[in-house]
Amino acid sequence: MSLHATRHDSSSGSASTLPALSPHSADRTRVSDLECSTHAPHQPNATSPDIPSRTPFPRGSSLDDTRSHAPQPQACTLPIKPSGCATPTSRRFASPPWKKREGWAGYLAENVPTVNIVPTLVLQAFSAGILEATTYADFSTFASNQTGNAILLTVSIVGAHPLLLLTGVSLGSFLGSAFVFGHLGHFMGEHSHSQNPPITVSSLLSLIAPNRLHPADPLPGVRRRGWLILTTFIQALIMFICAILLSPHGSPIVSTGGADEWLTLSLFAIMSGSQVAMARQSACQEMPTAPMTSSCVDLMADKYIFLPWNHPKAEPRNRRVMYIGAMIVGGVLGAVVHRFAGSWVVVLVTGSMKMAVIGALAIAAPEESPQEA
Repeated sequence: MSLHATRHDSSSGSASTLPALSPHSADRTRVSDLECSTHAPHQPNATSPDIPSRTPFPRGSSLDDTRSHAPQPQACTLPIKPSGCATPTSRRFASPPWKKREGWAGYLAENVPTVNIVPTLVLQAFSAGILEATTYADFSTFASNQTGNAILLTVSIVGAHPLLLLTGVSLGSFLGSAFVFGHLGHFMGEHSHSQNPPITVSSLLSLIAPNRLHPADPLPGVRRRGWLILTTFIQALIMFICAILLSPHGSPIVSTGGADEWLTLSLFAIMSGSQVAMARQSACQEMPTAPMTSSCVDLMADKYIFLPWNHPKAEPRNRRVMYIGAMIVGGVLGAVVHRFAGSWVVVLVTGSMKMAVIGALAIAAPEESPQEA
């Protein structure tokens, strides 16, 4: 069956017959009208201004041709970033606090990314190696390597090692310091997720009753600048106190061989416990800054151990290499200084290394908040 269209001629009063259209042509005409009414811009009609005009289907063209000329919707290419997420900054150094709108409170509340903490952890490992060589040489026990102390303690209990008191004091002081500084670090982490809140007196007093409204810390570790600097400053202060106690002008009672030498060793262990707790909470598991057994095993078992140094997948391997190398070089340096200058000079050098860590943390670039990114 064919379709016929008639046209009435007003001048002659007769009707003329137009060429016949097949049913498929009629269907294409309807589809074309629908597409044109959807994609074509609305223009006012001369006879009916309220009804948009439709573009007629061109003669001799197909439906595919019409679709190819129809305007296509543009895809949205705007970057989508989760709200509340912080990203590592592209800046090399931190802005001074006097140039910040929040001042010192905002500066100390900034979160330092893990990649900028790595150099400070290398310095911490180097200072730990320096101190550990001296500690074992003077007290026949360790201040930070508690794996060795645990073995020495068990041997001392059965009478095979004479230094039961020193080994027990070192192990207990280390664990107590790690407990205190570790839980203080958890508190700082719980209050570091609300877009760098400033450290106020009320937040410090809330240590008695911490805020549990947001128990989950979205940041992978405790990296607030104020907490990192405060912890390292306490470590440096302990080292300077020990240097005074061990110096020629110090009291011989607390020096090596004195009746209360355990007090100096306890201060060394307290410093080491706070250092390891800070390192473990900084989201850089390759650098614990004290033990080496796990780092050596992880290095040997790393499947990317033979990759080039600048390879993206070799970053954990590189950190372990730097950490192990810093510990070994620090131990050699500590032994040399201990032999030719004395224990108090070694401790003084360790405290100076802590001050260098504070300087590196003070200028480390922070993470960018969503408003700054």
